[in-house]
Order: sequence, then structure tokens, then C-alpha cells
Amino acid sequence: MLRLKEKILIGNKEYTYIEEEKLNDESSHRVQGRINSKDQTLKILSNLQQDKWNEIILHEIIHGIERDTSYFGELFFEEDVIRAWGKGLAMVLKQNPQILDMFDRDIEINSIHVGCYEHSFEYISKDEYKSMMRQKEYKGMFEQFGVIIPGYNNVYHSEDAYFDLLMSYTYSKFIFVDIPEEKNWRITGIMYLIFHAISNYFDVMNYVMVNDELTFRKFSYLMYQVLRDNEELRNKLKA
Repeated sequence: MLRLKEKILIGNKEYTYIEEEKLNDESSHRVQGRINSKDQTLKILSNLQQDKWNEIILHEIIHGIERDTSYFGELFFEEDVIRAWGKGLAMVLKQNPQILDMFDRDIEINSIHVGCYEHSFEYISKDEYKSMMRQKEYKGMFEQFGVIIPGYNNVYHSEDAYFDLLMSYTYSKFIFVDIPEEKNWRITGIMYLIFHAISNYFDVMNYVMVNDELTFRKFSYLMYQVLRDNEELRNKLKA
């Protein structure tokens, strides 16, 4: 259970978790959650049902990532995007509890559910991918499912190799190319896929900086960090 006054680490800031019976935003409107970067508090309405709590806490954490880390500067998303990402991430973590288990155990997962869609994926090296692309029988296959090639710092682009992920929710399989075996990169890659998929699932992609893959990559890694650094939060999300 996430205790009152528990510290939640978001980027380089610690927020104090508080539950209150009534919450208002800056305009005195009733809200279910609120994060304040000035006094570094994250407040949630008390007595929320578990599913709603998961959605609201993730919503506020995404606001924290967006506003309070130096990675993004002045970047600001529409509230519809934050709402969809909070709801979508809560949905995906409930459908796929094994994602949170990856932080504590050495397990490998090969598929996830996003709403009514199932996405399977596998990991191959860049050399294996290039070899497959030279074979005619494989080339057409990649039009049927997405290809994610994050590497370490830059998305690897090639006319033949890189397929846009705007319609990723319609694909049944993804190939992760050149992702290291370390757990942090595997989970970050899955987060990267999730943020793309839920943006499409909730039809908010037009509000996101669609052509800025770096946005998705950074957000994916920062969400991985938040979940990694807050064990009590992970346990509460799994409750």
C-alpha cells in the first residue's frame, strides 16, 4: 500500500503523496488528482476505487514528467493526451501485470494487450534484420507489422527498414532491433510501444508531436525510471 507522506521520485524531484477528501485545481474546480511542482506534492482524492486510483496517479505522474524534468524544457501536451495516457497506461498495466513483474524478476515477455488488440514482439540484432531484409520472402512481411529500432541514442532510419508507427495498433507483431539485453532497455522498449499504441487507441495522436520520435523515446525512458525508482507505487498498481 502506498502510505501517506510516501515520497514519489519523478525525474530528479521527490513529491510527497497526500490523500484528501476534497481537491480543487487553480480555478477552484473539483478534481481527483493534482500535482504541484512548487511545493512538490502529489495529491489524490481519498477513497478512490483501485482502477480509478491507478488512472489518476499515472495521469499526475505524467504531468510531473512533462513539467518537472529538464529533458523537456517547455514541452506541454494537451490535457486530452495526458488523460488518454494515464487511462491507457493504467489499462495496459492491468491487462499485462507481467510488465511490472519485470522490475523485480528476470522474466521475458513476448506479447502485450492494449485494449482489444494483442501485440507480439521479438528481439533481433541489426545484422539479423539487415540479413532478413535482403531476402525477398521477408521483405513483404514487414509491411504487416511494425518495426522499432531505437538503438541507444537515435532512432535508426532507413527507407526500407523503418515503418511509421502511427498505425501501430493495427499491427499484430513488432520487431525490436538492436535493443540491448539489459532489463532497463527491454522495459523502455515496451514502454515506447505502449505510448504509441495507446495514443492511437484513444485517438489522440494528432495532439502529440507525431514526427518527434525523441519525445516518445524520452517519455518511455522517464516512465521506466519512475516505475523503477518507486517500489511502493509498483506494488499499489499491482494490487
